Amino acid sequence: GVVDGKPDTVYARKSGEERVVGLAREVVSWIDRGPLNFRNRSMLQLQRNKIDSLSIEADGTTATVVRGKEDAWALEGEEPATPNMEFLQDMLDHLCWLRAGELLVENPSDPAVYGLDKPQARVRFTYTQDPPAVSAVAGAPAPDPNAPKPEPQQVTDALTIGGESKSGEQTVYYAKL
Repeated sequence: GVVDGKPDTVYARKSGEERVVGLAREVVSWIDRGPLNFRNRSMLQLQRNKIDSLSIEADGTTATVVRGKEDAWALEGEEPATPNMEFLQDMLDHLCWLRAGELLVENPSDPAVYGLDKPQARVRFTYTQDPPAVSAVAGAPAPDPNAPKPEPQQVTDALTIGGESKSGEQTVYYAKL
């Protein structure tokens, strides 16, 4: 509340103490957030050189780019072409470290509320995932150095872009990975 005309102050008291202190509102701005804000917002953490293909479906069309020999990208289709590399590099930068601005709901009962039943776009990507590193555990036998090493795996995933919403001056999109 506002006491003594201090609108930017949040009053607080530590349990077991009688004194009341004033805290700057921005210091405790995290109080206004919900429990989902404790969750990690990272959606993807990929290495750009591990992405093998990328497809974007929007407006009833699909464009697919594939990494070829010597990391040269090609736009697939009836007439293969060189893709817009500036756009592709920008897309890869965003995709590799994709982070949600906000977590809205863990398991929505109705994805249509977020426009995910009729998405604006879908981004499919294939990447090479290295096998997990083997680490020694104290007291356990050492891994057999002659055992075959697991091979990297090709993984295909998709990001679905649903409806949009206004957040102040900014347009934000609902998405699901």
